[in-house]
Amino acid sequence: MAELLRVARTILSGVLTDQAELLAGLRASEPDVGPQRRGAGER
Repeated sequence: MAELLRVARTILSGVLTDQAELLAGLRASEPDVGPQRRGAGER
């Protein structure tokens, strides 16, 4: 049972690392819009 938990933890750790790298890549590729995006609905 302990071995199964260790394997599951290793797999989840790898998946979360990949997700973080993907998110960082997406954020880096987005154009920097700045404050215009935040205030679009306010008048």
